[in-house]
Amino acid sequence: MVKVVVARTQASGRTMAVTTDDGKRYTLHSSPATFEHGEVARFGAIDREGLKPITRMTGPGLRTLSFTHTVASRDYQRSIEHVLTPLTRLARGGRRVRFVGGSAEYEQGVWWNIKALPVKVVQRALDNRISRAELSWELEEAVDVGVNLLRAKPAAPAVRPARPAATRQHQVVTGDTLYGIAAKYLGRGERWPEVFALNRATVRNPNRIFPGQMLKIPGA
Repeated sequence: MVKVVVARTQASGRTMAVTTDDGKRYTLHSSPATFEHGEVARFGAIDREGLKPITRMTGPGLRTLSFTHTVASRDYQRSIEHVLTPLTRLARGGRRVRFVGGSAEYEQGVWWNIKALPVKVVQRALDNRISRAELSWELEEAVDVGVNLLRAKPAAPAVRPARPAATRQHQVVTGDTLYGIAAKYLGRGERWPEVFALNRATVRNPNRIFPGQMLKIPGA
């Protein structure tokens, strides 16, 4: 963290302003005399088999910036809420901001996200409105990153158990055999054991069926 003291008075005529990414501009009313700026690379430990891990830079760190500035009327008797309100609304709105009129290296170099902007009321005018206040900015570098939202993989549809094929019925006529019945209903005479298995309660001998018997036929 670097703390910078600016060696110039606020009466120099150069007052900082803040702009948004949609082109709106707001004056800060005064320029901060001090601010703190941080920009430290990220490091991570890399494991090595059989050896001690080593630390290497894994990427550039995000810049941070913090400062406090005063907004006040000249005689401290007039309201400055018309200056405070747009700034606090800007912080609530989550817009990216950039500063104009400050240090090109530190304050103006990048877009910032406002992490915090508390307001300390120092003095009030005769009508009890705010005439002097201190705003404390906490900012972090805004990085444009395309966010890939991982969508949950839809659950596979539940596999419903196959319904058993509906059985049919056949009334035995003279000359019928289980082989012939299987060929007629199931497409292959060799499937006659399936017909026999389904009718064991009434057919004792697969070679002997009688006219008038009702046989169950399995689904195809």
